[in-house]
Amino acid sequence: MMDTNPSIAVEWTRRILALSGEQRMLMCSAMQESTRVMVLASMESRLSGKELRIRILNRFYGTDLTEACRSEIIWGFREG
Repeated sequence: MMDTNPSIAVEWTRRILALSGEQRMLMCSAMQESTRVMVLASMESRLSGKELRIRILNRFYGTDLTEACRSEIIWGFREG
């Protein structure tokens, strides 16, 4: 879905490309860390590592994966 005004999208792209590679990497790392903290804060603290991985998988990719693909990944979490 693209709900951003095209002129704003062009300006956003211009500004991002004006940053150095290092600046873009730092920005990406900060966003990833913020997302990780928010997702972990929304989960039960008593979950095992395997169960936590499954919940995170479902949170981010649950509706994007086929049931067969999701089941295979979960099997790998539990067996690996």
